[in-house]
Amino acid sequence: MSFELQIRPAPERLAAALGGSVIELRELTYRQMRDAMREGGVQDRASEGLLGASMHVDGKPVGLDAVLDLPGRFAGDIAKALVAVHEMHGLRDAAPAEDDEVPKH
Repeated sequence: MSFELQIRPAPERLAAALGGSVIELRELTYRQMRDAMREGGVQDRASEGLLGASMHVDGKPVGLDAVLDLPGRFAGDIAKALVAVHEMHGLRDAAPAEDDEVPKH
């Protein structure tokens, strides 16, 4: 059984901060997701562990330490990337598309 994993853009400013030029967020398999969250969870940073495994710069995952070592001025970009990674992995409901009807009760 195979599935096509999603790839989404990441905040561009993070690429240069991480020493590269192309940055993207890649969906992980469930096993990879749980492993990354467990690794980050050791430091009480499960979400950042997932982000570090999902965020790729120039084709390579940046890792937990690289995310945590970014300067504080990138906190807003990190937050945007965390939201995108959570949505991508089904950990947060994505906002409905404009053409989706919202049921009325």
